[in-house]
Amino acid sequence: NLCRYKKIPYIILEHTAFPGRFTIENNIFSIGDTFVEDYRRFEQKEDCYSSIPEDIRAKFESLKKDYNAAAPYYMKVESKYEKKFSSVFKIAVGYLKRKAKKNFFGKDGVLNVGAGKYYKKKKFTLEQSHFNFLQYYNLKRKTIKIVDDLKDYYQSLTVEPNYDEKYVIVFLHYQPEDTTCPCGDIFVNQNLCVEVLLKNIPEDCYVYVKEHPHQFLHHRQGSSCRTKEFYSDLIKNKRVKLIPTSVNSFELIDHALAVT
Repeated sequence: NLCRYKKIPYIILEHTAFPGRFTIENNIFSIGDTFVEDYRRFEQKEDCYSSIPEDIRAKFESLKKDYNAAAPYYMKVESKYEKKFSSVFKIAVGYLKRKAKKNFFGKDGVLNVGAGKYYKKKKFTLEQSHFNFLQYYNLKRKTIKIVDDLKDYYQSLTVEPNYDEKYVIVFLHYQPEDTTCPCGDIFVNQNLCVEVLLKNIPEDCYVYVKEHPHQFLHHRQGSSCRTKEFYSDLIKNKRVKLIPTSVNSFELIDHALAVT
């Protein structure tokens, strides 16, 4: 985005849902109608499915299965990493492992969480923010409490889906993340997405909103981008319903009129 603003030529490889495959984002050239041409070519084939690369076909087939099999690889990785922050002992182990890496420590020999880019002390720059274990633990403990409180509050506002009524499903994006800030532009405020939907779908149609499950992970920074007011503002409109994170996403998709 800085390159766009400064009009500096750039080429960036963007991850796709298929590990090892990328798309190109740039301000130098356009891919043009390449994908349209591919689609038209496939349309003319009786058996285009067999010509699709094997890894893409395997991913497509997994989407027909249970969500545990179809969940994106990064979701599984994050869930495993979350276990490292499930207790004081595991937080301590993680701290000691970082201590073995000199680049995580400042001149005073204590943990330089600034190298981890997330935490800073008052009156210090991010690079100068050093924490000993007790300080680091207290910081994590407070963060975990905020996340847990947010999760409990969200769950208290949720209702089970009614598959007999008409609805559009909105799966919230995890934040903070590049895909929403800055790439989402004004829609970094995801409430705005819901408001736009409400103004453009029939009056008898609901908007179901399901929070991203990783928003409540202890080792991520989800607490910095959600407030209780974010959720309470959503359900001020009676056509908006918050759905528990435990509800199967595939089932929600199967019964929805549209998916965002």
